[in-house]
Amino acid sequence: MPRKLLLADSSITIQKVVEFSLSTEGFDVTSARDGETAIRLAEEIMPYIILADIFLPGIDGYELCKRIKASERLKNIPVILLVGKPD
Repeated sequence: MPRKLLLADSSITIQKVVEFSLSTEGFDVTSARDGETAIRLAEEIMPYIILADIFLPGIDGYELCKRIKASERLKNIPVILLVGKPD
């Protein structure tokens, strides 16, 4: 059974690369383009791990992490914050 991974990143390119790379490693990748959507999806799918870009539209990756860790239901899900520059 594949492990569920939630990716929060506004870049379609990053989403596709992560989906392609990690699906071959046994992950079922679900992507969100902003922090609010990521929180909603985390509640729905209860992922094994969350990867989140720091520079998300709306609530950023730091705030996303704070909200995940403040949630009794989600607090044990590991969150890895990513930072990348398009240039």
